[in-house]
Amino acid sequence: MGIKRNLDDVELYASDVYEAIQIAELLKEKKSYNLFRGQTKAWPLIPSISRPNIDQEEEIKRLNKFANWVDSVKELQSVNGNYDKITAIAQHYGIGTTFIDFTHNPKVAGFFATHNILKNEKSEDTGVIICLNQSVFEKSWKDINVRFKHDKGVDLTRIIELDVNNLWRLQTQEGVFLETRAAPDLLEMFSFFKYIHFTHTDKEFGLIDEHYIYPKNKSHLEILIDEFFENDSREKGMRHLEDVLGMKRMTFGQGFRGDESVFIENKFPEAHESWSPENLKNWEFEPSEKIDDTNHKINFSFQLGISLTASKQKEHLYKELHKIETLSTNIRSYPINWEIKDEDGNILTMNDEDKELLDDETSPQIESSEIVNLLWNGLRRLPYSNEQIFDCISNFLIASIYRPNGSDVFLGRQTGVEFSTNIAINRASVSDELLFASVRDNFWELIKEEKKEEILKDGYELLSILIDPKRLFDFNKFANLFVRNVIPLQPLFSSYDKIIFSAARISTFGLS
Repeated sequence: MGIKRNLDDVELYASDVYEAIQIAELLKEKKSYNLFRGQTKAWPLIPSISRPNIDQEEEIKRLNKFANWVDSVKELQSVNGNYDKITAIAQHYGIGTTFIDFTHNPKVAGFFATHNILKNEKSEDTGVIICLNQSVFEKSWKDINVRFKHDKGVDLTRIIELDVNNLWRLQTQEGVFLETRAAPDLLEMFSFFKYIHFTHTDKEFGLIDEHYIYPKNKSHLEILIDEFFENDSREKGMRHLEDVLGMKRMTFGQGFRGDESVFIENKFPEAHESWSPENLKNWEFEPSEKIDDTNHKINFSFQLGISLTASKQKEHLYKELHKIETLSTNIRSYPINWEIKDEDGNILTMNDEDKELLDDETSPQIESSEIVNLLWNGLRRLPYSNEQIFDCISNFLIASIYRPNGSDVFLGRQTGVEFSTNIAINRASVSDELLFASVRDNFWELIKEEKKEEILKDGYELLSILIDPKRLFDFNKFANLFVRNVIPLQPLFSSYDKIIFSAARISTFGLS
C-alpha cells in the first residue's frame, strides 16, 4: 500500500509500522502533532470504562476501592488523595477509567500498534498510529468544556500529563492521558486526529524491547500495588464461584483475633510500644526513583559450592552474598543483574510452579536469579540490615534447592503461618525458636499462670491465642523473624511475584 505524501491529509497510509513511525516522527519534528497512540486496529477511541462488555458500575467500585486503599497506605503519600495520579495507576493496571493512553514517543505508539497481535488477525488487517496536536485539541474543546463543567462539574475532555512517583511504566512509555466522557463520534468531530494506517507484516517489531515498556524490575510503588491487585484477583475468583458456580465464599474465622481468656485481665494486651508511629517512621518512607536511576546496574555472579550438605551450602552462599558489599559504597541504591550457577557451572533453575506442566508432564523452569532479583528489589529499600537481606536470600536458595525439606536447615521445628496486610494475604513457615524469641518482653507476665505451660509447647499454641502482631511481638524482633523466615519462603508457598516485604505492614499473623 503506497504512502500518501501529502502530510495534510487526515488519513495517511504506510507500508508497515516502521514507515508509520517515520511519518509520525516527521509530523512531530514539524510540530504538527505531539501526542501519539498505537492500536493494532482502527478501533473507535473509547476509554476503557466505556468499552463493550465492561460493567461500568463494577469498574467504578473497583476504582473507588483502589483509591481508598491508596489513601490508606502511608508509603504512597505522594499519591494519596490525588485523583488523577490514582486513576493513572489504575489505568496502567487494567481498571476501567475515563483515560485513554497516549505517548510523546512515536516508537512507543508503534510498539502498542503491533503488540500482542491476535493469531487470527489476517495480514490485510491494518494497525494505526493516531496523532493528536495538544494545542489544537485544547482550543477546539475549550468552549464545550466550559459549558459541560458548568453543568456537570467536570471537563468533558482534557489532556493530562503526570509525573507519578515510582510508576516506571508510565516513565518508560512517556505516557500522557486523554480523559474523555464524550461519545466517540463527538470526540472525533472536535479533536482533529490524524490517522497513519499501516499493514501488519510478519516482520517482528524490534525498535523497543518489551522489557523496556514493562520494566522487569519493580519500583517501590509497583511492589505495593501488587498487594491490591492480588486481592482484586482473589475477589474476582470469589465472585465467579458465587455468580457462576453458585458456591458461597467461606467466612469461617473472619474476625478471629485470638483467645482473650488466657490473659490475666481476660482481654488482649495493648499494642506494644515498639510499634509506635515514631519507631515505624523509617518503614513508611517513600523513595523517589526514576526508571533512569536504575540504568546503572551492577553485575553479580556466584556459584553453589560443590558437594556440600545443605547447612554447609547455606554458609557458602551467605559468604558469597556478602561480597555484594564490595561492589559499591551504596549498593542498595541499585538493581543487580544476578547470575547464579549450580555446582556444574550451569545457570541455576527451579520448577516454575506458577505455570502449567509441559506436554511431557515436566515442570517448566525459571531461573533462580529471577526470584532473587524480586527479593533484592523488595528488600533493598526497606530498613532491614544487609545481614538480614543476605540471610533472606541464602535461605530462599537453600529452601528451593533442597526441596521439600530445605527449609529445615534454618527453621528446625517450625509452624505454618498465614499473615495479611490491610488487603493482601500470604503463607510461609517460621522457626518456633525464633517465633518465641520475637514475643514482647513482658508477654508472659500477661498470661495466666495455669495457661503458660500449654502455650509454651509450640508455635501452634502461641498463635492460637493471639494473631495481632502489634500486641504479640516486639517489632524489631518480629521484623527479624519476618525477613529471615517468612519472606524467603513466600515464593515457595504462592506466586513468585506476590511477596509481602514490609514487616510493618502486617496486620494479622496466625496459623495457616
